[in-house]
Amino acid sequence: MYFIKCNSEGVPIDFPKTYEELAEDYASLGLSMMNKEVFVKNSVDLNFRQVNSLPMAEFKPGKVSELELPSLSEEGEIRLSFSYREPTDEEVSKQNDLMRLKRNQILSSTVDRLSPIRWETMNDEDRETCRVFRQSLLDAPASVGWPFIEFPLIPSILEN
Repeated sequence: MYFIKCNSEGVPIDFPKTYEELAEDYASLGLSMMNKEVFVKNSVDLNFRQVNSLPMAEFKPGKVSELELPSLSEEGEIRLSFSYREPTDEEVSKQNDLMRLKRNQILSSTVDRLSPIRWETMNDEDRETCRVFRQSLLDAPASVGWPFIEFPLIPSILEN
C-alpha cells in the first residue's frame, strides 16, 4: 500500500510512498511516526490518499521511465503516469553492467548448462530453438536501445 500526501483540497503534493518510507522521512526530521495500523486508519484525516499499487511503466527501448507527480482526474481519482527521457551516461553505464550480468546468468542457467547427452537427444527443431535463443542473447548488446531492452523469453525446451 502506498500513501500520497495531499493539500487540504485533496490535490497530491508528493510522490507515493510506503509507510516505511514515510517513517524514514519523519525520523530524518527527528520526529516519531505513529504505528502503521493507527496511521492507516487516520491517513485520510492526515491528508493522505491510499493507493494499493503502482502501475508499471510501459517499456520503451532506450528510454528511462520516471513516475510523475500524481494528479487528480476530473472525477477526483488519483492519476499516476510516467514520463520518459534519455538516460544519463552514468545510468547507461550502470544498466550496461547490470544487463550483461543478467544476460550471462540467463545463459549459464539455460542453454550453456545443457549436457552433451541432452543435446544429442534433442530433435533438430529444439536444437535450432536453443541456438537462436543463445545467439539472440549474445547479440543483445548490439541491439537498438541497449542496455535498456527486454531479453527474449526463455524457450519452453529450456525451462526446468
